[in-house]
Amino acid sequence: MKELDATNSWESAVEIEAAMIALNIAPGVHRKEFAFEKWIDFDQELFDRIYNDESQEREFNFKCYGADINPAAIEIAEKNIRSAGLMKYIELSGILGGDGLKSFPKEVNKKELLLRASASPAVFNGLVDKHIFEVYQQEVGRLNSVLREILPINPLNEHQKMAYDEVVRSFQSKNVRLLHGVTASGKTEIYIHLIEETIRQGKQVFMMTAISVRLLSNTA
Repeated sequence: MKELDATNSWESAVEIEAAMIALNIAPGVHRKEFAFEKWIDFDQELFDRIYNDESQEREFNFKCYGADINPAAIEIAEKNIRSAGLMKYIELSGILGGDGLKSFPKEVNKKELLLRASASPAVFNGLVDKHIFEVYQQEVGRLNSVLREILPINPLNEHQKMAYDEVVRSFQSKNVRLLHGVTASGKTEIYIHLIEETIRQGKQVFMMTAISVRLLSNTA
């Protein structure tokens, strides 16, 4: 069995111990020697038999994760983990730093984190108190946040422009205006221009299409 780097054995000690507990590997197997080996009645044959007994070990189908801000610490830790023969079970990351100001902590969803870690809110709050996690509110939209190409608005034709001007004039005295037209007559283009003008005024717009209305009526 390979020996760990004794001068830097504290690097990855937690991860190695966690993996050994999960695999039910006896503690101390990586030590060079034990004090009791110098006892007068020390039984070398019995010790070798117990030391090499792997019958109680078990399989572990998960991962132990560790992270450090110092790339050198990650390198030493990987060396120790490799020497312990536990690379299959431990994964290290320099996500907490390593590139100075260019590195940032990873953002995770609290609900997803608790679910994947099978952890309780109390455990999570304890880590927040220790400043391991930072919690903040973030508004999440229902629409896909992927940026897409923004196309310019199509110009209105003569008839659409007349309808647009009439709607704008009617808004000066009424809050509601019905725009009637057959399918594919260009009503949506008029709506888009009205929406653009409303947003330009610093107001908000909620647009519901005929398809959305039908979906809502079917689920009501």
